[in-house]
This record gives sequence, C-alpha cells and structure tokens, in this order.
Amino acid sequence: MSGSHFNITMFQAILPELWIFVLASLVLVLDLILPKDQHRVLGWVTSIGLILGIGVSLLVGLPPSGNPFVWGDLIRFDHLGFVFSMLFIFGAAATALFSSNLEKLGQRGDFYVLMLVSTLGMCLMAKAADVILLYLAIETTSIPLYVLAGFYKEDDKSTEAGFKYLLFGAMTSAIMLFGFSYLFGFAGTTNLYEMVNRVAQNQLSPFLVYGVLAFVLVGFAFKISAFPLHFWAPDVYTGAPTPITGFLSTASKAAGFAVLVRVLWVGFAEIQPYWVYILRSLMLAMR
Repeated sequence: MSGSHFNITMFQAILPELWIFVLASLVLVLDLILPKDQHRVLGWVTSIGLILGIGVSLLVGLPPSGNPFVWGDLIRFDHLGFVFSMLFIFGAAATALFSSNLEKLGQRGDFYVLMLVSTLGMCLMAKAADVILLYLAIETTSIPLYVLAGFYKEDDKSTEAGFKYLLFGAMTSAIMLFGFSYLFGFAGTTNLYEMVNRVAQNQLSPFLVYGVLAFVLVGFAFKISAFPLHFWAPDVYTGAPTPITGFLSTASKAAGFAVLVRVLWVGFAEIQPYWVYILRSLMLAMR
C-alpha cells in the first residue's frame, strides 16, 4: 500500500478531478461577470476545457506501472479508472457542446457547474478503493443529476423527472449504505481490497455475505438501470432536458459499470473468466 508522503503520482492520480474543479470555478466566475447575451460562450468554454483536460491527462497523467494505491489507499490509480475517467470527461464535453444552443439551458452557468461536479464524482467513482470515498463519490455524482433532471422548473414533466429520480436515488443509496455498514462490521476496515480478504478469513456464512452484497448491488443496479431497478428510467429520460438524458444514459451508466466492474473484480476474482457472460447479461437486463 501507499505511504503518507506526497509524490508526483499522487498529483497525477487526481489530475482530471483537479482540472474539472478549476474549470467549474472558471465557469462560475464567467457566469457572474459576462453579460447575459454572451452566456452561450460558457458551453464552448466548458467543452474546450474538458477536451484540453483529456489531452493533458494523456500527456502527463497516465497511470504508472508500480503501486496503484495513493492518498492513504483511498484511490487506486490504474488503467481501469483512468480510461473510464476519460470517457466521463468526453461525455461531459459533448453534452456541454450540445447544450450551448439551447436557450433555456445553454445560457445558464449553474447548469455547466452542476454537470462538471457530477463528472468529478464519476471520475472518483471509477478510482475509489475505499467504500467511504465510493459512497461520497456516488452522492457527488447523483445529487447534481437530480437537479439537472428537473432543471426546467416551469415544465411539469421535468419537475416530475427530478423528483422521481431524487426519491428512487435516495432510497437505493440508503440501501447500499446499509450494505456497506455490514461489510465494515464484518471486516473492520473500509478499504475495498482488504475488506474482501478479511471477510474471507472470518469464514462467514456464504448466504450472509451474499445477502449483504445484494444490498450493495441495489445501488449499482439503480445507477445502470438494470432490472428490476429500471422503473425510474422512462419517466426521468422523458422529462429531463434532452442533453441531460443523453448524459444520464451514457456517462452516468458508464460510472455505474466502472464501480460494478471494480467491485466484482475484487470480490469475485474466481469468476473472472465468466465476466463476458455476466456483463452481457447485465446489458440485456438494461434493455
């Protein structure tokens, strides 16, 4: 595991997140100082800034071949998290570009800031190696999306979409946190990689362990709208602004898959050869 002293790898591990944070702050400042008739440029600033962030990350932020654990073992800096982070950032850049020409959406600086904060949370979801950081990252991703789904306050369908997404998201987050608390009680640690080993060493009943994991998987299934937790998707996708619907159905689902892949890879390493069939079944369940 990683040490406590700062090194360049620790900076590289959170470079995309730092870039997104700075870009969100810039957009917020520009929203305050630019005239109303020039706010459409915020979409271009957001999109170009995110594309530049991808370029900088590819140049100086690639994961090293050594120890992947950084920041007190909270983050696993590997190629899985890096590739998914680039995917999230590209999805946010495309969404910002598509939104820039929409009158009620593209001229609102708070829209771009909320989307950037959600993207930051997605990047942390893909890299989290600790259940505390994972839960905080999921909430950082979800809460701005609740607001964005109901962004058209004068539209009843958009308001309904945001409210339903909030209710179902809060319910599944609570169930997932309940499962995390049990796993912590079994293992005595919140580190995802140590947790699996300690639970195995305690020789707990498989029915008990898999029952607790079912609570955790509820939250993941909601994020990717897999059966039977897909019932929220039609109403939310219909009522949310069109660019946000695209963002939810691509980047947000990819974030759920990133977490699911990491958790299954750690917790169920013995079934790695069957992963193609498992992921294919999940994708069929999402249709």
